[in-house]
Amino acid sequence: SALNRDGSSVIRVEVLVDTLGKPDMSTFTVLEASHAWFVTGAKNAIAKWTFSPAVRQGCLVPRYYQFSASSPARSR
Repeated sequence: SALNRDGSSVIRVEVLVDTLGKPDMSTFTVLEASHAWFVTGAKNAIAKWTFSPAVRQGCLVPRYYQFSASSPARSR
């Protein structure tokens, strides 16, 4: 099962987005995951996304972004 014993789940990842708004998947890092299945899904999805690049003092700059999703434990 992709869920923890209590029915909860979590995925938290980080990736660098370059100045073109593309995620640099070589920097994809799993910070927390309740199951490898979530990691695979997140990695596949994020690789297809395009972002608005970060801007600092009028210049486009790369920036790390964190993404997370979770579901609470089932009530008993």
